[in-house]
Amino acid sequence: MGARSPDPTPAFVLVNGAFKTNEGSARLLASIGGGDTVRSVCTAFYEHAFRDVQLSPFMFEDDGAAAHGKRLGDWIVQKMGGEGEPWAESGR
Repeated sequence: MGARSPDPTPAFVLVNGAFKTNEGSARLLASIGGGDTVRSVCTAFYEHAFRDVQLSPFMFEDDGAAAHGKRLGDWIVQKMGGEGEPWAESGR
């Protein structure tokens, strides 16, 4: 039997009730393709959400799926770490 690889699941670190970016979360971000992948998935979600009769009433800004996806993606990327602070730098 071969050697077992280390568990790739990053630790979920809370400090004062808030998620703390750590090396594991930054590694996870890199392993899934980085910020561009996260933003692409978020944009695809919003493309469907804007057309969905159940979800669309919750969309309070009408600037489209690309803008919503970028905002959410930037926030996730910043929380995961390893690619700067794109959400904060966007002025949100």
